[in-house]
Amino acid sequence: MKIKTFISLWYKYLSLLVFAIFIMACGGVVGAVAALFLQIMHFIIEFLWTTIPNSIPLSLSVGGINLQPYSIVLCAVGGLLIGLWQKKYGNYPNTLDEVVKTYKTTKNIRYDNLHVICIAAILPLIFGGSIGPEAGLAGIIAGLFCWVRDKYKTGIIKMLESHSEKKRTTLRTFINKPLYHIIGTVVTANSQTYTISIIQRWTVYIVASIGGVVSFRLIGKLFSSDGLALARFSQITFGLNELLAFFPLIALGIVCGALFLLCQKLTGIIFAPLEEKKVLRAVICGVVFGTVGMFLPYTMYSGEKQMLDLVKNWQSWTMPMLFVTGFVKILMINLCNSGGWRGGNFFPSLFCATAIGFGLAEIFPVNASFIILTFMAAYTAMALGQPLIVAALCMLFAPLSAIIPIVIAAFIGGKLHFCVKEHKERIQEDGSVVFAKKSK
Repeated sequence: MKIKTFISLWYKYLSLLVFAIFIMACGGVVGAVAALFLQIMHFIIEFLWTTIPNSIPLSLSVGGINLQPYSIVLCAVGGLLIGLWQKKYGNYPNTLDEVVKTYKTTKNIRYDNLHVICIAAILPLIFGGSIGPEAGLAGIIAGLFCWVRDKYKTGIIKMLESHSEKKRTTLRTFINKPLYHIIGTVVTANSQTYTISIIQRWTVYIVASIGGVVSFRLIGKLFSSDGLALARFSQITFGLNELLAFFPLIALGIVCGALFLLCQKLTGIIFAPLEEKKVLRAVICGVVFGTVGMFLPYTMYSGEKQMLDLVKNWQSWTMPMLFVTGFVKILMINLCNSGGWRGGNFFPSLFCATAIGFGLAEIFPVNASFIILTFMAAYTAMALGQPLIVAALCMLFAPLSAIIPIVIAAFIGGKLHFCVKEHKERIQEDGSVVFAKKSK
């Protein structure tokens, strides 16, 4: 009897160990896909924007000014490819908000078109679009999650059916048994319902996340000497000047966030007539964007590498150039998204806040890191909402001592963003405003 008990326990713990390794490996696949996506993106950007121009110098002298029209040509080619891809497959990639909304509504994200999403996501990034990779990655990762979930569910039902047929118990059955833990709250097969606890589900999520983070970092180290480097701000100090400047900095961030929303509205109106002419729309956007990038190269790309360079060398910049770069990039972010160069807004917006924040550091007699991080949190939350995501992203670059001003600024900016959003939803199609009171 003791031997049977021992064997039973041995099978049980072995099956749990195998399952944990399997779940971690699945999470590792998701993390690996995300890391490879970013590394491939950076490799192609380096080839298109550094290797080729250095091998084939292209310059044009106009009025004694030496110009490099390469960015215009390349962005026009990029616009052509983006437009053709969208004409064939639709407006991909979906934004982060669209992915979340779809999953909340349908509890599912399509994964039969991941190759379409991958190419649609990477095209505007490699051709210098002022958009971030987070939108494309959100759709890819969400699709992979649903694929893994469905594969598990198929395996669970087969396992339960084999039990109903009273097949002989084998080691494979013990290994398969824990698979139902990852599926929702209940699994039904052969008129039997199996309830899964919150602890079981979250255990699986945590194990898969560990696998994803480990594989992400390993691939980052494999392809790059310093992994995926991010900017880091120095320690902040708190004094009377910081306290006096705190709310004015939040107010300035909110004003700039409102400017972002205004640019979003204006670029949407400008490109609205070209909604069905996807190729023409994307090419026009590419030419305009490439022309601006010829004069202001830091208005291009998603911004994480440019942000790293700016943090290291911002003192060599003039204050007007910092402001011009930051505010023009606000316009370029919205130009890209409205012009068919779809992508994320978070990382380029963080770069905007960094450039403008360093400009403000020339004015305010306050710790530079305090100025930038407070302004960054308020501006990004006002422009994009999602205060929790904004605070988390800001903390990627910030010292731990900045958490309080970041959270407060992000909360205030996010609250005002939602107020503006609610006000816009009250505007009827004819443009009249409904001042209806909320029902209690």
